[in-house]
Amino acid sequence: MKIVMIGRGIIGSAVADLLSAEHDVIRASRSGGDIQLDALSVDSIAAFYEKLGKFDAMIMAIGGGRIYVPFWELNPQDYLDAYFGRVMSQINLVRLGMPSITDGGTFILSSGLMSKAPLPGFTAISSSNGAIEGFVLGAAKDMPRGVRINCVSATNVKETFETYFPDVDLSNTTVQPVATVAQVYKIALVSPQSGKDFDTRDYSHAGA
Repeated sequence: MKIVMIGRGIIGSAVADLLSAEHDVIRASRSGGDIQLDALSVDSIAAFYEKLGKFDAMIMAIGGGRIYVPFWELNPQDYLDAYFGRVMSQINLVRLGMPSITDGGTFILSSGLMSKAPLPGFTAISSSNGAIEGFVLGAAKDMPRGVRINCVSATNVKETFETYFPDVDLSNTTVQPVATVAQVYKIALVSPQSGKDFDTRDYSHAGA
């Protein structure tokens, strides 16, 4: 299977490493990879698909909106940055990728636990995650040619918080290692379902 992995962060790298043992994984991100891509630019996405050609699956692990402050301290641009960075980037990748994905192919987007069990200071992220889940649910009804679309809602990933938010109190929420989260992307990859939100809390023993 020809799989395109968008994003080279903590989750994206773990998923690509896991799947590369069994599939042809093409890595793409703004900072490099097999093909360079700026997911915030429609022109860059269009050029990316011209180079890529046909593919069977695309997994997006796109972040954005690393803002750890109360919602009233965010300005309109902060919310827009989170929305365009997390939501529109993934929507445009799906929208412009429709001619290139094979029949029966699959798109897997990334949402997150913040839309279901938010922590203080992450309102911009939680609202963006909810938008991603809504898009997946709606787009699944439109998909032609047996193409599937799902998203993975990762919990608070241990390695991510250790790296970016070391002062956040995670004692009263779910935390999982990135290896467990990567296994859920693998489960979503082969699932026949479409329009599903794969909550990684439901797969706590994945890969165990």
